[in-house]
Amino acid sequence: MARDCFQTPQAAASEITCTYLSENAWSRALGEGFVSGQIRFAVTDGMISEMYHDYNVAEWDQRIVDPFRAWLQTNRPELDDELWTSEGFLRPGDADSGLEERVVPQLTDEALELFEALTAEFAAAR
Repeated sequence: MARDCFQTPQAAASEITCTYLSENAWSRALGEGFVSGQIRFAVTDGMISEMYHDYNVAEWDQRIVDPFRAWLQTNRPELDDELWTSEGFLRPGDADSGLEERVVPQLTDEALELFEALTAEFAAAR
């Protein structure tokens, strides 16, 4: 849900910044509300020349993804490998470890169908 967009004129370009709030069935089931983000576009000669997406992945993971995964580990642990991957995804770790693996959803048709069914089961259990 887009919340606010504004344009900042500059010499030969302008910058458009949009803030938004994000939610999904997991956040609604948990009663966690929204997580905010921001997208910034640099526009030069009428075309987007740069884009920056600022989204608090750590907050989303902690508040929304981790509770779903904990529920999954308790109720359907055999499905974990079918639903998640960490291959090629890194996120900032703590000060001592640098980067660490970030587990992300598989986007196969099969995994998406499983996520849909498990999301309904997760929400009903709340």
